[in-house]
Amino acid sequence: SRVALGLCMAMRISMYTAQAPMIWDSSIWANFTDCCFLSSLVLCADADVLRGTGDTVRVMMGMFYVAAGFWKLNSAFLDATVSCGSIYVASLLAYLPPALTPAWLVKPALAAAPLMTIAGEMVLGVCLLSSSRPARRAGGLLSGVVHFAL
Repeated sequence: SRVALGLCMAMRISMYTAQAPMIWDSSIWANFTDCCFLSSLVLCADADVLRGTGDTVRVMMGMFYVAAGFWKLNSAFLDATVSCGSIYVASLLAYLPPALTPAWLVKPALAAAPLMTIAGEMVLGVCLLSSSRPARRAGGLLSGVVHFAL
């Protein structure tokens, strides 16, 4: 029911707020999107809740992905020997058959992984922020693929 959903959202917002500042950046953004949805749930008719929330959440997520890419522009993340970007790309490459992952390809891919991660997050964010509907859809699809692969 609408009331139960609203109460659950309010409880989640309260949980992250109580845990702050010891929360991940993604938890802060989750609170922003949850507050947006809860506001829409309280202020809009049933048929308008998603419509009232969708564009705002899309813009917030676009800003989040661009910012996430920007925040990775530091010496620790850019060092492929210690970067979680390299681990992320290695985990994606592990899904591919050995014929598609020869050593001559894997080594440079892992070395470039931090930059590929930054570029991917920023491109995803720009797509979500775009005024072009196909670009926004591509951003939504790309975010789904990235999070499924994680």
